Amino acid sequence: MVLVLTRNHPPGDRPRHRAVVRSAIIAMLAALTVTHAAAQFLSADDLHSWCKSNRSMASAYAAGMADEAAHSLFVLDSFKPMSNADSASSALIATTKIGTELIGGSCRPPDATLDQVTDALCNFLRDFPSDRHAPPALVFGQAMGKRWPCQQPQ
Repeated sequence: MVLVLTRNHPPGDRPRHRAVVRSAIIAMLAALTVTHAAAQFLSADDLHSWCKSNRSMASAYAAGMADEAAHSLFVLDSFKPMSNADSASSALIATTKIGTELIGGSCRPPDATLDQVTDALCNFLRDFPSDRHAPPALVFGQAMGKRWPCQQPQ
């Protein structure tokens, strides 16, 4: 689904346009909330234990999180408006930017292997024990960002 927002709406169509944008923002926030709630079956401490004693379970979790992150980024990308001409579009742009940074704040190379992703996750959990209280889905994003940070434009 691609949401196309332009400035050329007839005056009578503006309420409908705003309703569509509001609905899109609510849907995105709900999707992020559901993803967060579903990740709570497991704690980051549990994941750290798997890293130490059951590497195959840690790898399976890492693979699932990588797939979920890719799916979430695809969904967020589909909500991007074509224009930032009005305040509703600006709010949508800001919401997608925040979601994208939370979920995909890394520049993992396309040829990264599952072993490399699992190593990055397990090493992060080992090196940053204070972050083990956070939801594992967020820890996964932090671990990937730490291992494969994006270059800042200069």
